[in-house]
Amino acid sequence: LKILGEKNDLDNRNISSFCTIDLIVDTVAKAAVPSKATVGQAIDAVKEHIIRSLCSRAELHYESTDVIEDEPKDRLAVHQLPRAAYVSLPSQWAIVFTDYLFESDTANDAQQSFAEFLNLKISESDIDVNSERHLDGNDLLNMLNEDDRPSRVERSSSSTSSLSSVMLPPIRKAGRVASLNYYFLIAALIALLSFVVYLLMITLSS
Repeated sequence: LKILGEKNDLDNRNISSFCTIDLIVDTVAKAAVPSKATVGQAIDAVKEHIIRSLCSRAELHYESTDVIEDEPKDRLAVHQLPRAAYVSLPSQWAIVFTDYLFESDTANDAQQSFAEFLNLKISESDIDVNSERHLDGNDLLNMLNEDDRPSRVERSSSSTSSLSSVMLPPIRKAGRVASLNYYFLIAALIALLSFVVYLLMITLSS
């Protein structure tokens, strides 16, 4: 997908390829507002939190993903972004800090990040890593339509900075086969009924 710099470029160049991105989000949003804030201001704060969170996760996922040019491209793939881990400031529980964990990361990784960047001395039990979770193969198969199910799931890893692909089990389109058989049966009945009507008309005319 190439983004053209000027609007006039769209008239002079042919777009050879494009992609469609469906964003499915089930996340936890937290925002701090003043005591006299209105409901509208609280809603704006939550929206801002969601946008910043998604941008940070997408950037981390991009940085940890290796793009292989010669790798065969799938028609449909799912990219799972890092999940959030929360911890409150020990001296003020209303102030919450967020770290983002990849699928293989644990509360210990978040503990080390908080200690390194914020100099917070906290225990693993103080870190909330259960508010969000990564999806497994069964979750993906249940949430997507049969025709839209991906052939693989793209997961990034902070330890290896590489792309690991998890193959999902093949999907049998039994429902579609049953529908085709149903249509063939109806067509056969209509043809048989037409033949009977034709014989009756010949008999009456004679």
